[in-house]
Amino acid sequence: MIHVRGGDFVELEWNSVCDYGYYQSAIDYFKKQRRIFNFIVVTDDTRWSKKIMDKVVDVDKYVLINKDEIFDFGYLNSCK
Repeated sequence: MIHVRGGDFVELEWNSVCDYGYYQSAIDYFKKQRRIFNFIVVTDDTRWSKKIMDKVVDVDKYVLINKDEIFDFGYLNSCK
């Protein structure tokens, strides 16, 4: 599971938004060290998340989830 914060962070151009390299490094780690190849992305900004994930993961290897804050954080909490 990956949590990608976009929305207001991207619109306001805050420098706290992680770049592609951050996600690439994390995904490479899980692929090599943990043998995990499929990812669930919980996000408040599907457009931004899709841009990131399309660059760092094969399109058929991730699923985007974006419902509401309560569902999203409940989902995050349920992951290992």
